Amino acid sequence: MLILISPAKTMREEGRQKPVSIPVLYEKSEVLLEAIRSYCVEDLMKLMKVKESIAKETKQKFQEMRFDTHGVCALESYDGIAFKSMKLDMLDKKAWEYLQQHLRILSGFYGMVKPMDSIYPYRMEMQLRLPVKENKHLYAFWNDTIAQACLTDLKNHKEQILINLASKEYDKAILPYVDKKQVLTIRFCIEKDGVLKTESTQVKMARGLMVSYMVAHQVETKEEIKKFAEDGYWFEESISTEEEFVFVKRKD
Repeated sequence: MLILISPAKTMREEGRQKPVSIPVLYEKSEVLLEAIRSYCVEDLMKLMKVKESIAKETKQKFQEMRFDTHGVCALESYDGIAFKSMKLDMLDKKAWEYLQQHLRILSGFYGMVKPMDSIYPYRMEMQLRLPVKENKHLYAFWNDTIAQACLTDLKNHKEQILINLASKEYDKAILPYVDKKQVLTIRFCIEKDGVLKTESTQVKMARGLMVSYMVAHQVETKEEIKKFAEDGYWFEESISTEEEFVFVKRKD
């Protein structure tokens, strides 16, 4: 069982854990690095649709980019809502071992990283239309590479299932290349006045809580996931399927 999550735009440059490896797809990242380094600040502003200050910071970070074990553990590097919900500062050695074995973070730049991979701050969303050689965007560049890396790691697991907690932007780099029976997508909804809605912030928080729950209970099967009941959510069997589990929370 592998848990797939999206990265975060905001990143930190320090962490408590010591990285143990570099991302497995770093050679592909080196190709991206060469391509993005050729862009001037003005071109980055247009490509990424960001203001000048962000483009300057982005260019600087890619100029300083390297691949070694002296960076920050990937799981501690990302600083978004989902990652904060995981309460990383409360994890013990057993929890980190579970995460290292079961969690994979998808990335536009690194492709896929393990929690204790060494990474450096970057800005490159998966939906970026960055031309690289004959490829017009990152989806074409990565093709099935990320999915194959996930499936390779999955071979070491008893239950051959990918738990999809990633956003659509990122799971598009996985879903077209794997058997749909091998994927369980987790969806979180808010019920208000009898209507189910999806709220971005709530979904991100719930994804982090789900990871935290799976770590705490050392979850190894799909059935155990159904017991998730954090922050008022419950498993709604009536609208769930074998390939999609839906969790609902009532909002007054």
